[in-house]
This record gives sequence, C-alpha cells and structure tokens, in this order.
Amino acid sequence: MNKCVICGKEFLRVGVQKTCSPECSEEMTKRYMKDWHDRQYGNRIRECLVCGKKFESRYGRMLCSDECREEREKIRDQNWHKRNYEPKIKACAICGKEFSGRGRSKTCSNECKAVYKKQQSKKEWKMYSKNKYGKIITRYLINKLTKLEDEFTYKGEKYVVEGSGEYWKRWKSQNKKLEIELETDGKVKSVTFWKDGTIVEKLEY
Repeated sequence: MNKCVICGKEFLRVGVQKTCSPECSEEMTKRYMKDWHDRQYGNRIRECLVCGKKFESRYGRMLCSDECREEREKIRDQNWHKRNYEPKIKACAICGKEFSGRGRSKTCSNECKAVYKKQQSKKEWKMYSKNKYGKIITRYLINKLTKLEDEFTYKGEKYVVEGSGEYWKRWKSQNKKLEIELETDGKVKSVTFWKDGTIVEKLEY
C-alpha cells in the first residue's frame, strides 16, 4: 500500500500514481505549478490597486480579489464617462451662445443644429464637387440634370427642352442654352453651357 502525497490516505498504486483520487491529483498539480513559479519568478508581494491590501501576485496580477477587479472596472467606466459624457460649457458654433453640452455637441438648440448641419452638408458638397468636376456646381443643378426634366428653373431663369436624341438633350432660356451628353446607360457624361451661340463652359463627368 502507498500513501497519498496530498492527504496521506493509503491506496493501491497503479504505475507511477502518487495520489489517491482526481481531487488530490489536481491539488498536487497546483502545488507543483506554484513551486515552479516561485523558483522562476520568486514570491511577489504587491499592494492591491483598489483596497491597498498586500497579496502574493501571480502572473502579473495587480488586484487581490474579484471584488476589487469589479470595483476597478466601475472606476474606469466612471472616469471614461466623465471625460466623454459629463456636461461641459461650450460656445454654440452658430449663435455663439454658451451651453452645457456632452460629447461632440456643437450647438445649443435644435434650430442651431439644423443650420449647422446644413452648413456642413454644403461644405461637404463643395469639396466633393470640386474633387470630381474640378469646379463647384450646385447640387440642385446636378439633381435636375440627372432627372432629365423637360423644364426647370436655374439661377432665376426658366429652361425648357429644345431637342433630344438617344444620347443627348438640350434646353434653352432666352439667349442661353444648356446641353447634356449621356452615356449608354443613361448617366450624365458632360454638360455644356452656351450664351449667345458661344460655349461658355463645358463640364466633363
């Protein structure tokens, strides 16, 4: 009969077995790993970052218990929330009025927010239009051309359709004309502006 190296209970050994049960075998493994870690890294006594209690740190642990770990997460969440969502005194980007805002808010009211959004949309369109066409064209005109309406008003002048073909369409307004060239799939390829029979500008798409 052999004695278990953990609990001391006598048992009938099979092979190199040193423990009497799976529970004792698991405990033996834990002790072996602890001894190995002590030999490799030594005993590390640290103070818990939350409660200040001294404990033996293993594998880089900086908190002594699950309770302190949960408390640390709460503190982190609170600090993050304060940095990002606590109200701050800001100046409205539209009217300049001071207001208490959270996060990335830039306006003091829904009215100012609508104006700010419109301004930003206009800036974005100008940048997009300049990058794509080389010039800044109004979104209104592009939308009208895309829809290919028979008549529309642009800059106070009414344009009516003068003629059309399979891949082109032309409008006129007094001494001005506007012609578009289409791709085979119907998309706008180019827009040409005439005044008094002379080409003023041609935009390639």
